Amino acid sequence: MPPAGQDPHPERIETKQDLAEQLRALRQLAGAPSLDSLARKAFPGSRGRSNATTVRNWLAGKHAPRDGDALCRMVLELAKTAKLPDPEATTRGFADAYDRIADARLRERQARVPGTQAQVEPAPAKRWRWWPVVVAAVLVLSGGIGFAVASHSYPPPSVLAFPSCAEAFPTGHSSGYLVLTEEVGPPGEPNPNRRVQLRVQKDTEGAWHAYAYLAESPDPQDQAYLLWSYQQPTAPRENWRECDGELINKVQQTPGVLSRDRNGWPRWFRACVQVPQGDQIPGRGREICTSPTRADN
Repeated sequence: MPPAGQDPHPERIETKQDLAEQLRALRQLAGAPSLDSLARKAFPGSRGRSNATTVRNWLAGKHAPRDGDALCRMVLELAKTAKLPDPEATTRGFADAYDRIADARLRERQARVPGTQAQVEPAPAKRWRWWPVVVAAVLVLSGGIGFAVASHSYPPPSVLAFPSCAEAFPTGHSSGYLVLTEEVGPPGEPNPNRRVQLRVQKDTEGAWHAYAYLAESPDPQDQAYLLWSYQQPTAPRENWRECDGELINKVQQTPGVLSRDRNGWPRWFRACVQVPQGDQIPGRGREICTSPTRADN
């Protein structure tokens, strides 16, 4: 653990235990706020002891965060309270650490998918930033040849450049799949009776496709769909493309969307289901969605 009084070093984080040490150090710098206070910072729109338990598990190194956005909200508030020189830079460092842990976890899961041989590749260094691209140009100038190499960043394509389901890979549960995350509902229902899953499946060329799968539903009027985007998880809804589900083998599921497009850009995904208005809990929404998740290697 970093000595008391020193800034945390998120660049050293490689495992959930490393993350826990750095979070505990940052918490001490911020005056050791309570678990309930930390939970409110991480999950400002939600209440319940389960959030405090989630944060406790982060600090103990028992579980790595599933919601990178919640982690970053908490880190940013702690860094501001601790009066660190650059709270935003500290938060970006923890975001990169979250990426490294999530990438390692996903590669481990991919290796266990039945019927597939997952290739373990180095995790991308950064997930939430634009990627640097090196462009080489050959210049022929007055009888001589010069070489110029430029480095620059550029934004990913717009989701509107694709059909709603992009590559629309046919999905099915019989050829081996992996459940990345799931959510139950409806929101506010003490006895949830819906369960929607974000799944991934490989095609014949070894590329991973993400899709929504309505694993549990009592009502045929439930509407399953997949949200996908190139933007960060906090991007507004208009930056997310919606791919509608269809009934396949008596189960609502969507076509698959490449986890990275053909040019290598990574995508974020959310599996969702909307319940009929008659099943909506008063004062709560009708939409059940998983947290934003990247499904690439």
